[in-house]
Amino acid sequence: MKYQKSRSTSWSEFWQRAEQHELWGPNHPVNRRMTPSQKGHAVPIAIHGDEGQGKKQRSLMVLSWSIVNHRKRHILLYKYPITTIRSINMAFSSEGVNLTLMALQKALVENLQFAAEPNNCPLAPGKDFTLQLAIAKGDWKFQASWLNEVRSYANHPSTSADRPVFCRRCLCTANVNSNKHWLDMKDRGWFEPAEVSDVLDGNIGRALPLRSLSGWHADMAAADTLHSLWLGCAKDAIGSALMDICEFHEAFSSCTGWDEALSQLCCEFHSWCDETGMEKHNCDELNLTKLGVNSITFDFPSGTSKGFTNRLLLAFVAKFLQGTTNDKLKVPAVLAWAVTDYANVLENAGIWLTEAEALHAADSRWLMHIVIWRCLSSDKSYRISRTRYVND
Repeated sequence: MKYQKSRSTSWSEFWQRAEQHELWGPNHPVNRRMTPSQKGHAVPIAIHGDEGQGKKQRSLMVLSWSIVNHRKRHILLYKYPITTIRSINMAFSSEGVNLTLMALQKALVENLQFAAEPNNCPLAPGKDFTLQLAIAKGDWKFQASWLNEVRSYANHPSTSADRPVFCRRCLCTANVNSNKHWLDMKDRGWFEPAEVSDVLDGNIGRALPLRSLSGWHADMAAADTLHSLWLGCAKDAIGSALMDICEFHEAFSSCTGWDEALSQLCCEFHSWCDETGMEKHNCDELNLTKLGVNSITFDFPSGTSKGFTNRLLLAFVAKFLQGTTNDKLKVPAVLAWAVTDYANVLENAGIWLTEAEALHAADSRWLMHIVIWRCLSSDKSYRISRTRYVND
């Protein structure tokens, strides 16, 4: 959980590995036509889009860039803003195309094309330094509009009879009658590596300005795995894990209600923060409202909207339940450990995982999926436990 300095790597080595391991690597202009000296001065950059809040909590789109694998202790020292736009000010065509983002993208491509050519750097004339787009974080709110995507994870059909494909990289579906159901972890009929490049390309708008950028590839829009994790399955799991502790752990048996138990558990979390050097303000309180439990609709608990808070809470649960002998707490204990262990491997790895790191991450990831699948597959217990979280 402590700050870790990123592993250093030469840019020449970066482009060599990209050529070997990335779909876009072999045809990138750095690998196709640059000299060894120019490769060593070709700096890979990442474009990152995110949603922020302005005055009166108005939604903003924030677009920034950073150098790949270059981190400082403060985000302002390594992430540089491109633009900030209020969502309400965006213009759309009659076909639903975001005209504001397309105009912004066109201007960005023109600047990237200039920065990608040797001898155009005004700060180091004759040094051949260039900026080369290599990554675009792909899980931000406006990603589908930014790329004019046909499919995205935001596809939520209203009826089970019309389940669309929703993955950017494959043709998996939510249709239980299909042989490509996304939850089919045994046969994985949707897993066709040879189709990935064509599926990615077919998902992107044909008139996209980014297509005119030399070396650009749809696979550059990679998901921020950790961000997706903490606001995905981790968010879904942590609320139930915390409430399982309150219900079944002997330390909370004398509590008279959920909120009292959760408040006591929050004190344990703050003590853990003191021991590990984490900031307690990441989670000031725990109660049913904080976990999204509604006694009217009987919603299941979930984590917070802040990914890092879910990260800390799961790490705390993994430590708190370490060595538990309570059968009812073994599943949340294993889940919390598997997710935390998987995240630790990715956070401490370099740009590319070593063979040992990849195997370690895969083992933790499969264990995590198995536990989640076990929880999701019990339809009977799902229906029986709907009223479990009502605060009598």
